[in-house]
Amino acid sequence: MAKPVDKIMEALTLLMEGFQELQSKIAEEHTDEDEELEEESPEVESEVINETRLALEGVIDSEDYSTEEIASVIAHLMEAIQEIDPDVFDEDEEDHSEEDDPEEDDELLFDEDLEDLETLEEDSEDEEDEETY
Repeated sequence: MAKPVDKIMEALTLLMEGFQELQSKIAEEHTDEDEELEEESPEVESEVINETRLALEGVIDSEDYSTEEIASVIAHLMEAIQEIDPDVFDEDEEDHSEEDDPEEDDELLFDEDLEDLETLEEDSEDEEDEETY
């Protein structure tokens, strides 16, 4: 009988092989003969996510696993990979932080506008105080 760790190793190997095959297949479908194969294009990423979602739904339906159980496994995998390579997720965060985030810009503008409004209100109150004397 296989040990649980052996089962996980085998399953992870199959998962990685299947995922790489899926990425390559979808990238090939979205590439003309003259174009270079791009596995990280938005269209390819979107379709890979969609196919992955369908696979997850299939496992949830056929094997009677809950989304919480699957999320728990993924969370444990993320923690384990981060112990192996502490910087593995930092690159994604750096890439995201370097990009202009419209919501962040809006928050900054809102904060600045709020400060300007408070300054105007204070100035207005000071002027009213001066006029009453």
